[in-house]
Amino acid sequence: MIKTILMMTALHLSLAEPIQAQTISDAQMAFNKKDYDTALKLYQPFAEAGDSMAQHRMALMYFNGLGRPKDFQQSLYWFSKAADNGLLTANYNIGLHYANGYGVPVDHAKAISYYLKDAERGLASAQSNLGQMYENGQGTEIDIAKALHWTRKAAEQGLAAAQHNLSTFYINGKGVEKNLEQAALWASKAAQQGEAKAQNNLGNFYADGISVVKDDTQAFNWFSKAADQGFVDAQTNLAGFYELGRGTNKNISQAILWHRKAIQQGSLISLHRLGAIYLDGRAGQKDFQQAFDLFNKAANAGYAPSQTNLATMYARGEGVKSDLVKAYFWFTLAAQKNDAQAIESLAITEKLITRTQRAQAQVLLNSSKKAN
Repeated sequence: MIKTILMMTALHLSLAEPIQAQTISDAQMAFNKKDYDTALKLYQPFAEAGDSMAQHRMALMYFNGLGRPKDFQQSLYWFSKAADNGLLTANYNIGLHYANGYGVPVDHAKAISYYLKDAERGLASAQSNLGQMYENGQGTEIDIAKALHWTRKAAEQGLAAAQHNLSTFYINGKGVEKNLEQAALWASKAAQQGEAKAQNNLGNFYADGISVVKDDTQAFNWFSKAADQGFVDAQTNLAGFYELGRGTNKNISQAILWHRKAIQQGSLISLHRLGAIYLDGRAGQKDFQQAFDLFNKAANAGYAPSQTNLATMYARGEGVKSDLVKAYFWFTLAAQKNDAQAIESLAITEKLITRTQRAQAQVLLNSSKKAN
């Protein structure tokens, strides 16, 4: 998804026109004090007279709904005026309107055309967004060479999002030779600026010793930073480190806490791992019902390891009445995803069920295929 960033261009005061400059200075003061009604009134006459900075601020206030309801048509109008007057960032902001459908129908081709204008003038945010659109084929054919070109330009200017994206190009060998040292380098640059995805990736580098010396403490610290920002994969990773005591003391309560945060954002891995904690009794006594409910949710969402565990619980009658038909059903679904444990367990279950039970399981499997 194209990252939405409105550029806040600093106002330049004109020494040649002291009265006008003072008025714009007053507008800036009102804006900084969040007195947006006053700011709008002070900026408007200069915006109408063609002052690009005033036009830019007018657009920002309408776009963000500062002191008034959001009005994307007005923000687009004033950004367009500022762009006509040559203000850097204005075309980028127009591109955001077309890329995201702010006040206009989504038009990725138009977004590219506007991003390109500011990208060629060196605006890192425009370069980064342009790179993502070429990478994803939005408004244009996929062009990895151009995607890499613009992403690198933005990354070299220090834009964290672009540095993270450039790191992933090196991780995947996309448009460039796979180079995990370069991937770690650019991930580190982005992570140090607070880019959550890069922090999580850097944590993975340290956890696995990829292009860096393996260091669980460093991994734990980077996972923590990304998890605190709400990045779901990092929350799951952090929970796992608390489970195992990697880079920190083992703490199952913290593991449960972070797994639950990740589950709230839809993490199937955390659903499964939390189920395993309750199944094994690591939170105290074994809680088959909690484990069953968690595995059931992840299994129904298609997560193979949870399908295997759910099948096992049906086979053993843990947290639910023993049911070989449902055990066979879930083992089969997981085995179709090449889950090794499911394949082995399915072979055993086939020897235990009757022909009638196998037929009943097949009905469930047929219904599952139709539903999907």
